[in-house]
Amino acid sequence: MRIPRLGLCVAILALVYWMAGACVPVTVNINFPQEKLDDAASEIVDMSRQPTGAPPAPPPAPGPAPKPGSSLERWLAPLGPREATADESHMVLAQALKTDTPEQRRIAASQRQRLGALQQWMARGCIGENNQGLVEPRPGQGCSGDVARLIGDENRDRQAAIETLMRENGIPASDIGRLRTSFAQAYRGKAPNGAWVQTDRGDWVKK
Repeated sequence: MRIPRLGLCVAILALVYWMAGACVPVTVNINFPQEKLDDAASEIVDMSRQPTGAPPAPPPAPGPAPKPGSSLERWLAPLGPREATADESHMVLAQALKTDTPEQRRIAASQRQRLGALQQWMARGCIGENNQGLVEPRPGQGCSGDVARLIGDENRDRQAAIETLMRENGIPASDIGRLRTSFAQAYRGKAPNGAWVQTDRGDWVKK
């Protein structure tokens, strides 16, 4: 049977495309919007402030369903790995980041155990919220040696929460700075009145 020249050309091009794609791993470069990072940080900080036994927050609404591609796109899709398209990246970003996970709940429970003491020392000016999502000592009145231990324990949990969020959601290491800004903003919002907080510019002010 004689194959039309146009059909033969299409078949050859498809074969070349598949052979080239089979040697190249899929590369998905995702830049998470700041709004998504802010929302995730806020949810995790809220979790660390919930009373023990409080019901978990309702799950986020599902993102929009993916739009079907053309018949040609569906035909070429299985032929080999390729760079993720803009639409595919948007589909990933439309989904809320996972925050209510067993590991995050464990970290939040640990933070809640020291929350009362932490807020007490903050109100006395001995502990402040810095702009990296962590706490650090401040020159308050009557600060005892318990402050240093409390800061160390709290910062270990906060660092673990950030690392868990990144690992469980595939957030690239390049976003660590933006993520710390998100957590710092969320923690500042929960700091008691009169506590020291550090602005994004690095200035220390009383809330």
